[in-house]
Amino acid sequence: MSAALADRPAISVIVPSFGRPDDLRELLAALCATNAPGGGFEVVIVDDGSPQPLAPAVRESAGGLDVVVVRTANGGPAAARNAGLERARGALVAFTDDDCRPGPDWLVALAAAHAEHPEALLGGSNVTALKSNPWAQATQSLEDAVYARANGEAVNSRFFASKNLAGPRAGLLAAGAFDVRFRNSEDRELCERWRRDGGQMVSVPGAVVAHANPRSGRVFWRQHLGYGRGAFHFHRMNRRRGQTGLRPDPADYASFVREPLRGPRRGQVPRLVVLALVIASQAASAAGYWLEAVRSACFPAADGDRATAEARAAANGAGT
Repeated sequence: MSAALADRPAISVIVPSFGRPDDLRELLAALCATNAPGGGFEVVIVDDGSPQPLAPAVRESAGGLDVVVVRTANGGPAAARNAGLERARGALVAFTDDDCRPGPDWLVALAAAHAEHPEALLGGSNVTALKSNPWAQATQSLEDAVYARANGEAVNSRFFASKNLAGPRAGLLAAGAFDVRFRNSEDRELCERWRRDGGQMVSVPGAVVAHANPRSGRVFWRQHLGYGRGAFHFHRMNRRRGQTGLRPDPADYASFVREPLRGPRRGQVPRLVVLALVIASQAASAAGYWLEAVRSACFPAADGDRATAEARAAANGAGT
């Protein structure tokens, strides 16, 4: 083995970040406390064109981490993750966000799952770090419902959020990585494309990440509005591939309603408050979907590049 290969870490942790140095410091502190898998790990921070460069905050907080900062023009989280993927040296890459706090055994659990399923896309468990925040608890309730329905079979899972997702670097590059046309729902598109092309997805419950977002109603509304916008482009792309477009499943909505009302109370937030916010989140997603549909219909020239790219992707049978 060459010296260059011997120096490569086992895992590269890729973090897109835009204008949140304080969150980034907390993430790096959590990674400093993370147990290293055999072969070690590196951290690739992608500064997605922040108004103030993030490198100084990284230098202040890196501790003993093997960390590098890649600064790019602002292109959104999908483009930032792809830039990190290109720079990564590890055979396994793990994605998380700057507002996340990985648990101490996050990377150890992912490394063990990768050893057993070396070609699979891996997804861990997500919890909220804001136990008494109603907006965060409502978002967590929704995600719990989605994961319960999509990932009932651990070795035949269907969706992982990009804040806690890992996979073989070579396989992700070969698949085209994240679709940079998506500013939202890029993880949903990647997971569907991965499965459509015959890839396996495996849940790793022991790989836990705590998410410290959304912190306010404004962020909550904007987040779910964005999910709706991303869903419009996701379903439009599927239609252009000859697949089914938007077909709401009543069972999904039933699970969204049930989730806040079952099990232990969510922090100090009353269940009915969580339920009301879950319903509000779906209104925001619906608004985002139809606003994007209207925008695309009213401004076809502005939407032309995206539509042309989607049509080309449909013809090629690929998402990128």
